[in-house]
Amino acid sequence: MKAKSTLILLGIVVILIALVYAFEFRKPREYPGKSKHLSSILEVKEEDINKIEIDFDPPEKLVYIKDSKGQWKPETIAHNIQISAKDHKAISDLLSQTMSRSIQSTLKEHGGLAEYGLDKPKVAVTFHIQDGSAKKIIIGKEVPIGSYVYIKEASSEDIHTIPSSILSDFSKLITKR
Repeated sequence: MKAKSTLILLGIVVILIALVYAFEFRKPREYPGKSKHLSSILEVKEEDINKIEIDFDPPEKLVYIKDSKGQWKPETIAHNIQISAKDHKAISDLLSQTMSRSIQSTLKEHGGLAEYGLDKPKVAVTFHIQDGSAKKIIIGKEVPIGSYVYIKEASSEDIHTIPSSILSDFSKLITKR
């Protein structure tokens, strides 16, 4: 009976050590001082963006362009997505909200992209800039604790966490027929 109790206690200790490792040693690093916004990570100003491509998983794609009057219009629409008349405001608001999102943290060390769902992202957004360049963000799976998702600028090694509401904001653009 004592051996069984000892094994159970040993198992509990091992589980507690694993939890401490998972949630403390691999804890994301906080930015000191003023928090960074997504626009600073992308190094782009909202007003310089003239085209947005949004790729969803499962595969859906929306492409919006800004016309000469500064109005957002759909360019390419997936076959099963309806575009509403309110899209200009929706895209404009979404862009503003996205660029002003605070980066919660940056991972100190990370393994491969698969661990964070960034190898097959839930949403990938490409922002085309007036100068002809483009910046792409990929949004992976949710962080185990808190209401955050992993996000990465495609050309950067850094993986950040950002409020998970960004996923629901992009999902609002899709209206199934």
